Amino acid sequence: MLFKKNIILFLIFFATYTHIFAQRDEIGGHIGAMTYRGEVSSFSMNSAGASAGIFVRQNWNEAFSSRYTATFGKIRANDANSDDKFQKARNYSFTTGIFELSAQAEYNFFPFRSLSRQQLWSPYLFMGLAYFRMTPQKNFNPDYSLNQIAIPFGVGAKFVIGENWNLAIEFSARKTFTDNLDDLNITTTIPTQPRSVKGFTGNPYDKDMYFTSSFMIGYTLYKVRCPRFYSL
Repeated sequence: MLFKKNIILFLIFFATYTHIFAQRDEIGGHIGAMTYRGEVSSFSMNSAGASAGIFVRQNWNEAFSSRYTATFGKIRANDANSDDKFQKARNYSFTTGIFELSAQAEYNFFPFRSLSRQQLWSPYLFMGLAYFRMTPQKNFNPDYSLNQIAIPFGVGAKFVIGENWNLAIEFSARKTFTDNLDDLNITTTIPTQPRSVKGFTGNPYDKDMYFTSSFMIGYTLYKVRCPRFYSL
């Protein structure tokens, strides 16, 4: 009998908890830049491509959130911008489109949008899992898969800018398991490549990465009214 009573109390607590917190869902969009690190370029904003997308965030409590994001972007680089003489001799450039779907967990350092205190901003960390499809412009190597997985991780800062509106600035990296973001690997044959640098292509032991720097704006969907002190 006591066990059943405890179960009922737990269910009442869980229902109350999810009503207060799990209903604070957020929808929004993001825009920014996408960059790349690989055989053609180290990380550089000089060759950044554009990125944009949408997201849904579930704020489970004041510290933890889950986020689901769809992102479109482009990465690019050119050997002509390198100081390395071998890269200049190779004279390779690329542009690759990326479509990404990701699920991430976020940790807020401060109790963001606390119901008991006025907290107008918080830094946060996040990590997750992503699927992405890459579309190389040249596609010298059609034998590898264009569908890949990655581990996104990064840091950001959230700001309350209204009763329901949030703004975030975020930097994220993607750990990939492919060396083909630039369509350049050890088997690549580049038609314009001089014979003297024919073997200077990809390094299969150093996987490519891509990065995003984003501005994000979100609208929080409250089923209970937002505290008055957030009505800026």
